[in-house]
Amino acid sequence: MGENERLREENEALRRNQAKLESLLEAVQTDCLFAHQHIAAIQAEHNIKKKDKQKRSNTKAEWLTDEEYRKTKAAEKAEREKKEEEARVAKERKETEGRRRQGIRNERAVKGEFTGLVTGKKSKDDLKDIAQALCLDLGGKNQELADRINKYLDESPNLKDDKRFQGLFTARTRSKPDPKKRKQPAPATSDRGQDDIGEGSTGPTSQKPRLQ
Repeated sequence: MGENERLREENEALRRNQAKLESLLEAVQTDCLFAHQHIAAIQAEHNIKKKDKQKRSNTKAEWLTDEEYRKTKAAEKAEREKKEEEARVAKERKETEGRRRQGIRNERAVKGEFTGLVTGKKSKDDLKDIAQALCLDLGGKNQELADRINKYLDESPNLKDDKRFQGLFTARTRSKPDPKKRKQPAPATSDRGQDDIGEGSTGPTSQKPRLQ
């Protein structure tokens, strides 16, 4: 085979390869075109949904500049700190008052003298003072405290000799009705006497004048 024949065959092979590459390039370009069209359609659909969402959103939103934002946040922080300080002061005041009242309660438990009826109408502090002096639980509402105290007094008659509680027993005694002062029932009237008067009684009877 001569040199010219060999060169013609190589040239023919190169042309065939070029044709294959051109065909492959055309296919790739077609795929790219379809891909671009698909992406464009998706983007268009996304934009439509985004616009609809923006239309449905609240158009009254307040846009703040950086300076306005800082001022707003500073005011919110100051208000929050003010409320926290007020709560802290109120808590300390309540704890101080509680300690002061507990001191009074401890002193009354040892040296106090309690008087009056123990009812739910008595002040909460008085009821707690009495309960502590009797070493009872201080929890519950007024009526619960009163019932607890009265039950203990009923079960502890020996406390009448304790100067601290004598006034409570005296008030309980005075509140009980005196059986001697109870009203006597009125005597029942008998209908028999009236019947007797109508049947053969010797008492005066009224006579009607006889008509002529």
